[in-house]
Amino acid sequence: VDVCRERIVFGGLRELVDCVERINCDAEIEVVRVKNMLRAAAEAGANGGLRLVVLNLRVRDEDARRFGVDSHVCELQLVLLPFAQRQVQADAHRRYIHFRNVRKNTK
Repeated sequence: VDVCRERIVFGGLRELVDCVERINCDAEIEVVRVKNMLRAAAEAGANGGLRLVVLNLRVRDEDARRFGVDSHVCELQLVLLPFAQRQVQADAHRRYIHFRNVRKNTK
């Protein structure tokens, strides 16, 4: 779904939560979905070990409307620095994509 993906790395959990709260309060951003893979209940094996918060968003400002992208869904990944460092070291995203594709094909 997403063609646009960006990541913000945070030094602490409070900063990450503040970012989510600011996004939620912004009238020009529509939050389509929140996927919290930091929760204790988030199954690490089900997402390739990734630990982050993923927001799917639509920007609903005048510029987005003018360019015809106001219905486009963007992915914003919010990750804590220790997890971002581990992900780079372990090439976790590549493993996650492989795991997700295998899981899709076996359903």
